[in-house]
Amino acid sequence: TDSERTDTGQLLTGYVKFGQLKLGAGWVARTTRAAVKSDSDLYYLGASYPLTAAWTLDAEVARLRTSIANGKSTLAAARATYAMSKRTAVYGLAGFIDNNAGASLSVSGGQALSGLPNGVNQAGVMAGVRHLF
Repeated sequence: TDSERTDTGQLLTGYVKFGQLKLGAGWVARTTRAAVKSDSDLYYLGASYPLTAAWTLDAEVARLRTSIANGKSTLAAARATYAMSKRTAVYGLAGFIDNNAGASLSVSGGQALSGLPNGVNQAGVMAGVRHLF
């Protein structure tokens, strides 16, 4: 290993509840000194609110800034969850990511969009079943 090659990070996160509404926010900073030197900051703000005993709405907005090509991406996502029981729920989620000319992240997981140029935006939807064992 080379002591000049480092990957360091800082994390600040928290949440507050107002009745049933839960608000969360955070910051993740990363500094990489390796073959490619880069710095990034991820800021996020989210909310969760149980509409009824069975229905919950969640939403989050996240902004990622990287020093590589001055990349900036903003992700917005919203999810509705219906609890069928204490262990089983169904959910639907919709999201959109806005990439500037220096970024090419995917709405599905933050991975670079293989073969696509920077600046391409993407929308996505997902539905699923969650079961706790």
